[in-house]
Amino acid sequence: MAHLWNLDASGDWVLTMLNDDEFTLVDKAHLLLRRFGDRRDAWALVSPAHLETRVNGVRVMVGLTILADRDEIRPAGGPSWFYSTETQARVEPFPGSEARGFCPRCKLPIAVGTPAVHCPGCGLWYHQSDEFRCWKYAPQCTACPQPTELGAGFRWTPEEL
Repeated sequence: MAHLWNLDASGDWVLTMLNDDEFTLVDKAHLLLRRFGDRRDAWALVSPAHLETRVNGVRVMVGLTILADRDEIRPAGGPSWFYSTETQARVEPFPGSEARGFCPRCKLPIAVGTPAVHCPGCGLWYHQSDEFRCWKYAPQCTACPQPTELGAGFRWTPEEL
């Protein structure tokens, strides 16, 4: 799920999940709108053209821009916000049809509706149940460096910038 990072008054990074279909930044002039479609979660920044809003240091001239992972949003006269699309690994029912049906760890099929984990890094699906503990079997995904610890938190924060 998409989210925003910003600094609070004490200088700590605060995470705001984008749960609704819109979110207002700082004032009523800057709005984030969710777009559905072929992408799970995509957001657009709507800002009046007369304001000097910047995304990654570039002024938003036409009042609308589609956001990408790790974009910095700097409303005119306001603090920076960082948009992120990173998700966390969690156990959920395997959806089936549009997803790959074989676990990359054990090579066995994953039945629709059974507990599984969708790797946030590469998108592969793994078994994760009492019977098959494929996701948590090793410290990272078989195809990417994504850690397999559930609830480990986000791998990226704006502190890295």
